[in-house]
Amino acid sequence: YAPDLPFKLEHLVLDVTVDPIAKTMSGTATQRVRATAPSQQWLKLDQIGLEIEETRIGSEVVAFEVEGPRLRVRLPQNGGKGPAVGEIFEVAIKYRLHNSRRGLYFTGPDADYPKKRHQVWSQGQDEDSRYWFPSFDYPNQKATSEVIATVPKGYTAVSNGALLSKKDAPGGVRFHYKLGSPQVMYLVTLVVAEFSEWADAGPGWVPVQYFVEPGREEDGKRAFGNTPKMIAAYAEKTGVPYPYEKYSQVAVQDFIFGGMENTSATTQTDLTLHDARAHLDFSSDPLVSHELAHQWF
Repeated sequence: YAPDLPFKLEHLVLDVTVDPIAKTMSGTATQRVRATAPSQQWLKLDQIGLEIEETRIGSEVVAFEVEGPRLRVRLPQNGGKGPAVGEIFEVAIKYRLHNSRRGLYFTGPDADYPKKRHQVWSQGQDEDSRYWFPSFDYPNQKATSEVIATVPKGYTAVSNGALLSKKDAPGGVRFHYKLGSPQVMYLVTLVVAEFSEWADAGPGWVPVQYFVEPGREEDGKRAFGNTPKMIAAYAEKTGVPYPYEKYSQVAVQDFIFGGMENTSATTQTDLTLHDARAHLDFSSDPLVSHELAHQWF
């Protein structure tokens, strides 16, 4: 059964620092929440394996409890009544994780593949986002979102929505993304790696972006080159223009599926990058068009 909804998530902000080599992430998940039921004493969020350090409501540090897969945050009671129905407040959770079991995957060199690059990528479907950030991890909640990721210099962070800024920061580079349309939490994405990137102009000048491992640029163009035509075809067939700020395709190593239709930023296996000879026999168009279609459906 779907969980009860005594609260509605309005907006999520993840402000995190990622270390691909140490396999760690730390930061703060801030949830803007609206109360929809009276007399609530606790806000219950999904989490698994996270090291919760502190919880705040507004500027006030509040008590919390971790009970198995739930984080319970104590709410101000206002005379024993809890937040009023319709009241909006922000809950900030400071937390850490190390080499998470699911949700956020740290890949890199090992004894058998010593030249493999360090990469970090998320995979939230269907209820795995709780392994890398606390939230309402069930698809009966949708919210707008921001992901702010500080990564080492030389690395690129990719996430949902528009890239608002890219700035030098202590210890690396800070990327700030914002998605203006509500989405379920399993579609929140973060990829951190050393990438070669380029872009096309899609229909209506929607930025169409590609991210592949350096040296695989030609393979990436073979795999993804028809994307702008596909966007135009879907817009024509549905009568609905492409709805988001941009469309990114990111090819990563060791991905556990073929692709994942994260809102405005699809993640795909790098096995879809073919050299010229393989491309004669096998096209990436079915995978590319499948994940793109999910941006409408």
